[in-house]
Amino acid sequence: MNALILLMGLSIAVSAVMANTLKNAKEGEFEFVRDDNTLRVFRFVMPGSVILGILLGVWDPWHWGFGAIPGSLQSFDCLYPVKERSIDILALALFIAGMSLRWIAILSLKKAFTVKVTILKGHQLKSDGVYRWMRHPSYTGMYIYGLGLGLALHSVLAMLVILWGVWYSTHNRIPVEEGVLESHFGDDYRAYKAKTWKLFPLIY
Repeated sequence: MNALILLMGLSIAVSAVMANTLKNAKEGEFEFVRDDNTLRVFRFVMPGSVILGILLGVWDPWHWGFGAIPGSLQSFDCLYPVKERSIDILALALFIAGMSLRWIAILSLKKAFTVKVTILKGHQLKSDGVYRWMRHPSYTGMYIYGLGLGLALHSVLAMLVILWGVWYSTHNRIPVEEGVLESHFGDDYRAYKAKTWKLFPLIY
């Protein structure tokens, strides 16, 4: 396992801990809280898929089309084969972009960001910034950095496991979040849904 993979794994772990411990709103500011099984699934499946993906990537004997995982500094060594070096540079770029998008989305919500599905007193619908195009940009960021980690592992198997973890963690949670927002904001949220994409602009 090289330093790039270790750095990515550590960054995901720190990001997860920070997201779960970030408390922007005080208890008395909550108007509605929905605590259901989707949060427990999220907390179990996401770290599990990342750990399993890293293990698969490290011990994947095939590395179809990618070549073996390079040593810690080989990825950025000008003497290392261009193909493998390009894969690792792309992986790092995707990882940074995805993690950045996730935290831009989280921090731009300010008090409205909570790990439980929550409506605050005086809650305002967020429809600017990255939310102008995507309704769930923090989840989009997870897909992007998951793809980056899979590429860094030089493993299709690892990539599929990690992206499956993102999908499984979010596909049931998104309808819950949107249902709560639609019941609270009504036509305003339906109009917002009509002009935005769920996760990927121009695609989905």
